[in-house]
Amino acid sequence: MVSEVVPRHGISGKEWVKLVRYWYSDKGKKLSECGKEARASQTQFHRSGSNSYANQQADYEDEHGVKMSLLALWIKTHSGKDGTFLPNTLTEDFVDDAKAKVESLKIVDPSKSQQELENEAFEDTMHGGKIPERPVGYGLGVRKSDVYGVHGVLRKNG
Repeated sequence: MVSEVVPRHGISGKEWVKLVRYWYSDKGKKLSECGKEARASQTQFHRSGSNSYANQQADYEDEHGVKMSLLALWIKTHSGKDGTFLPNTLTEDFVDDAKAKVESLKIVDPSKSQQELENEAFEDTMHGGKIPERPVGYGLGVRKSDVYGVHGVLRKNG
């Protein structure tokens, strides 16, 4: 089994053998099956390729001179070049709910900027008003205190 498979470019023969053995192990098969189920249960798909959310936010900031809201980032990364969302996904409904939340927040607090309103609406729609342990749109390794600060986390958690 292992000897029949040719290593891919950049992987040593020794490491390739370890990989193939792992893939054929019970643990590897179980995790593969778990991954298949997780992918099948997804209802929203990003369409931004390998460009990370953090890089897309940075590109937007470089181009426009202002930070990109989380809602704007979500729309950009989940819509196609023509601005449409994938059919049979929840993305369009999610965006509509978040936009409606923005409008209601404008009435409650008209002094907030559009970005603040969109960020709050996005977080409320996505997380139900709770701060996630791993915030969306900031890349790997970012924790809630990195985004909201310790005081923001304590204030939001009550």
